[in-house]
Amino acid sequence: MSNETSNDILDSFDLTDVSTDFPVYAPGTYAVRIEAIERKLTKKGGEQLVLKLSIEQDVVTHPTETSKGGVSLPAGQVLYHRINLYPKGHEYVEFMLKGLKQIKEGFHPEVTTGPFGNLDSYLGAVALARVDVEEAKDNFPTSNRVKKFIAAK
Repeated sequence: MSNETSNDILDSFDLTDVSTDFPVYAPGTYAVRIEAIERKLTKKGGEQLVLKLSIEQDVVTHPTETSKGGVSLPAGQVLYHRINLYPKGHEYVEFMLKGLKQIKEGFHPEVTTGPFGNLDSYLGAVALARVDVEEAKDNFPTSNRVKKFIAAK
């Protein structure tokens, strides 16, 4: 395929009315499954743990504030959760350790002591996620974020 053909296709798309915003969903507690978990580099060259989470079912329990978001997250919707693995400053290290422990206890409640473990052991695991709305700041739009993981019973 030549470049000319590719450009003809791209020239045919009218992007004038296309929004680049993602929907913001109502805060609440949702069942989530880990579809992927991996270590990735950040834009600034740091390292982060990235979880790709899929909503298992609509199990919103007591939305914290319905005015913050619209409808509940639909089954199959994907959320991403990131933890900086090499934070700068003592308080950020504490946040990182708490975040890792919440993931471990939420997705592997049977193993509450010891190291985080092999990333592959988390694939397919299910937990409850408390999802909130993070307001727009620093050129980032309003979005959903996971506040806490809880073991599914």
